Amino acid sequence: MEGGTMSVIRKMYTTEFKMKVVREILREEKTLSQIASEYATHANVISRWRDQALVALPGAFNDQAATDQAAKEAAWEKEREELYAEIGKLSTQLAWIKKNVATCLTRDERIQLIDRSKADLSLSVQAQLLGLNRSSLYYQPVPVLATWYIRSQNCHLRLLLFSICLVHET
Repeated sequence: MEGGTMSVIRKMYTTEFKMKVVREILREEKTLSQIASEYATHANVISRWRDQALVALPGAFNDQAATDQAAKEAAWEKEREELYAEIGKLSTQLAWIKKNVATCLTRDERIQLIDRSKADLSLSVQAQLLGLNRSSLYYQPVPVLATWYIRSQNCHLRLLLFSICLVHET
């Protein structure tokens, strides 16, 4: 490869393939090197598979492991149902609060409830919860400038005088 690093593509082996290789190792008819070259893998990889299989082997004959797993799954399912119930309860409460805040408070009061220092609750989420447009949080009214008003009035006077002149000419 020119001027770059060579990327390594890791081989992925199926469980069935790993079991087949481990069975071959446990037969002890061939050396690890022979098995590794036969299956085109590294000797360290297949020795790691053998060690994992030997560690897991006692659990294969123990009914207690299956019972423990079933108990864990039941506890997980119960916790999941409790969390879904809590989510439903909180969703209902949130909908109720949104409805009542929008109807009981004026727009200005709801804008005062916005906390701009909250990092974990963005302004757009706060605005949505309070029933406000996000853009209204950034709006700053621009005061009418006196010079603009005078120019505007001056233009109106000119237009008025021009129209009066037109009427008198006809």
